[in-house]
Amino acid sequence: MKPFMRCTTEEWMLLLTMCGYEVLAKSLGEEVFGEKSEESWETLFECAAHQLMLKGVWDDEKASKDEVPLADGLQSFIRSVAEAKQLIRLSNPLTNEALLFRRIGDGQWIEHYIKQEIIQEFHPVDAKSIEKNMHQFIEYKDLEPSNEIEFTMSNGAFTALSDQRHVKEVKMYWLEATRQNEAWFDEFAEALLANDWKFFNTSVIHVSLDGEQTETDLNDLLFHMPARDGVWFVRYKDVHSNEDVIIQKTSFSKWKEVCNEFLERTVFHAAK
Repeated sequence: MKPFMRCTTEEWMLLLTMCGYEVLAKSLGEEVFGEKSEESWETLFECAAHQLMLKGVWDDEKASKDEVPLADGLQSFIRSVAEAKQLIRLSNPLTNEALLFRRIGDGQWIEHYIKQEIIQEFHPVDAKSIEKNMHQFIEYKDLEPSNEIEFTMSNGAFTALSDQRHVKEVKMYWLEATRQNEAWFDEFAEALLANDWKFFNTSVIHVSLDGEQTETDLNDLLFHMPARDGVWFVRYKDVHSNEDVIIQKTSFSKWKEVCNEFLERTVFHAAK
């Protein structure tokens, strides 16, 4: 599907700034480019403005009247994206891509694709298409595992696994503390190694705008990655607590059920 709007991150920052979302634009800029001097930001915005002019997005007539030099419809679209109250975010660290679904009203969503923190694409999407598009973004093989696995791990131990150097230490602690099957841990660690020690993740975030401040609240989170014969996923009983995480290996068909339940619980049920 052809995107409603496609721009660079620099152009998106400028569009946000022109529509009154300076703090949001600066936060995005510092996340992608790091801290810069005011002079450096001005140079970046000047180059972005030239690109918008080249694309025909810049409205010279409005600019001559000292108005925001963007069509009213485009301004409205930018405001709806910036003020979205709920986000579903998928992240693929292996390709440095992200896919966001932004709720902009009752039953109205915008799909926001980010490629390597450089390209930003936006287009409207039907709520019924969200789950399908999620699976297209991270394509797992439709495999049936020879055995399904489920075990628990402390939040701290799981967090430590983000660093490969801690694997042996975590394994020893986990075996001593839980007396669970060593082969389960080894297979999970093997998948982590094959995935370059990175997880895909799916999160649901609630956003509140309070003046110039933007506050975010993580409602739910799933980590996941491909297994040799299925899908590994890690879920939290409560993302705000320090309870043990639940780690499972399952089939692709059951993984799809998990995603559907995740969306129903955190997004669609909450909207009813």
